[in-house]
Amino acid sequence: MINNILCIVCKDIVEDSKTRMVSYLNCIEQVAVKKFPAHLPELTLGTTWLKDSDIVETLKVRVKLFFPDGEEKILLETPDNEVKGLRHRVNCVVVGFPLKQAGMYRLVVEKFNKETWEFACVVSFLAVKSDK
Repeated sequence: MINNILCIVCKDIVEDSKTRMVSYLNCIEQVAVKKFPAHLPELTLGTTWLKDSDIVETLKVRVKLFFPDGEEKILLETPDNEVKGLRHRVNCVVVGFPLKQAGMYRLVVEKFNKETWEFACVVSFLAVKSDK
């Protein structure tokens, strides 16, 4: 079985080509805007997955956005990815979306398991109004 072990939202993800070490740049935990509604520019969602066996598995990921008012929107769905190694990364560019009001925005990551989608992880950020 493959399970999520890391989920982070940031501006950019950089992987060193020699060492394969990853840097998560400009991690996002809060967004300040002058007025609502506003538009959030593109961001990157980084996820890392770990398998508990050497069996080759298929990983398909979906990302849903939950607005503070409870509305939800599917942002993306990946194609099937064959996972051979014990660790696997899925990094997704998320197109910008509207910030309708202040509050907590949640990006929920789900994985497809045979016939249904199941929760894998969530990452949240707060949108606030700022006078600056």
